Amino acid sequence: MTKLDVDQRRSEIVRSYFTNPSQALELAQQLLQETIKTGKPELQIQAYFSCAEAYDFLGRHDEMTDCMNKAQQHFDDLESEEERAYFLSMLGTYYAAKGDFAKGYAPLYQALAIQECLEPEGTRLAQTIASLGFLHESASEYEEALEYYLRSLRLYESYGSEASLSQAYTGVGNVYIELRMPEKASAYYNKGLTSCNAIGNKLSAAFILDKMGFVCLEQKKAPKALEYFEAALEGWRELSSELNFAATLANSAHAHIQLGNSIEAMKRSHEALKIAEGQQDEILCMMTSLDLGMQYHQREDFEQAVRYTRQSLRLAQKRNMRSTIADAHKQLAEVYENSADLNNALEHFKQYTALREEILSTKKQESIANLELRHKLAQAERDRQILALESEKAAREVAGKTKELSAMAISITQRNAALMTLRNLARPFAESARGKTKQLAGAILDNIDNTVNNYAAKQIFEEQFEGVFQDFVQKLKTRAPKLTPAEIKICVMIRLDLSTKQIAEALFIALETAKLHRKHIRKKLGLSPDQNLSSFLLGL
Repeated sequence: MTKLDVDQRRSEIVRSYFTNPSQALELAQQLLQETIKTGKPELQIQAYFSCAEAYDFLGRHDEMTDCMNKAQQHFDDLESEEERAYFLSMLGTYYAAKGDFAKGYAPLYQALAIQECLEPEGTRLAQTIASLGFLHESASEYEEALEYYLRSLRLYESYGSEASLSQAYTGVGNVYIELRMPEKASAYYNKGLTSCNAIGNKLSAAFILDKMGFVCLEQKKAPKALEYFEAALEGWRELSSELNFAATLANSAHAHIQLGNSIEAMKRSHEALKIAEGQQDEILCMMTSLDLGMQYHQREDFEQAVRYTRQSLRLAQKRNMRSTIADAHKQLAEVYENSADLNNALEHFKQYTALREEILSTKKQESIANLELRHKLAQAERDRQILALESEKAAREVAGKTKELSAMAISITQRNAALMTLRNLARPFAESARGKTKQLAGAILDNIDNTVNNYAAKQIFEEQFEGVFQDFVQKLKTRAPKLTPAEIKICVMIRLDLSTKQIAEALFIALETAKLHRKHIRKKLGLSPDQNLSSFLLGL
């Protein structure tokens, strides 16, 4: 089983979430068992994520948390930075979807930092950037979300598939809705719809059609909104997706309200609520009940308005959805006020204002905390980049100095070789000469020997070497304390990539003697026959 196999299976599971969550869980559990057999942590992590998402759809939160914990236990088993980055990206996306923004920022920004180094362009990087867009969108940080979505879109347009493009276009469209820019939202939704139709992705197409209907509602274009909603409803029917059908049905009720068709609007809201109750979807029940409370209020049926709004309030309190709790209290205050029940109206208005202040305060604190976290992450990334630049600069300097030292060593080798040839030619002449000529020849030979063994030149070379490779000699002595000064000198020359012949010429020794020195060095360093001496010394 390969990563591509798992990716394809996960795509199949994701499609099942919306049509048959129980089947999605069965598929995810089957995938998990198969990946466990492979023994590959990177594949098991993805399977655990699929199981967690399926449990989340089914509302089985304890089991979902258990899967996430097991996925994280495999993090240290991942061998490559690429796999670690992919895991961090998945983890951050998961927390973003759960609304736990504080936990989502760190892994996503860490993944981004790794991927920007490993892969400056490509789909994995685009996925992480898109996830950061989703995280900022979920945290109501729309300017930042738009920046990341557009950045991911540019990568997807170069490297991604039509499926990736449709998701990116939809993300940009969602942000433009929040920024109250419906025209731009429509433009990107249309692009996303075109991408979905190109690959036959009916599920995403239905979602986008529902979004486009919502945009038209914002623009007070109810007839056009109904066209999109009806197209989305047809898609949900074809996909047998009851919950999504009910959600779009509830949205279409708002279009009928704009058109003044209150009877049709109420009919659709009741039908949506019935489906939501049958599917035991508490969130859709909560939102549809709130809508029905509003509609009955408009018809001045205060008893029914209170009934459905209180039903919405109970579900919101059960899930601790404070924003909806506040909306329900506000709606109840208005209903009681219009029905002349001022005591109840005042009580709910007090609860609404108190909760609204609490929500605003919490959002402010979360925004400050998120800003601080992002600042710290950005600073850490800047520090990493500075360190990388400094390391790169130091590496270039070492490479330059090494080149200079190698050139110096080769120059010494060539000089000594020439002097050795000259000495060999001069020695017979010196031995056969007489008188002053013999003295002069002897002085020339002495001068050649002194030049070959020039202490000052050697001193300069060794000082420059130790300036570049500060602790090379010390590490060498620590590894092999019995190395002689001559052997250490040979190690230095090997480190500079000189051949055995060049070393013999530089040190004015026979080639066989240089080979014998290499043999003794290998023995003292404890190298096995298959270990390369040059590679070992380069690694010190």
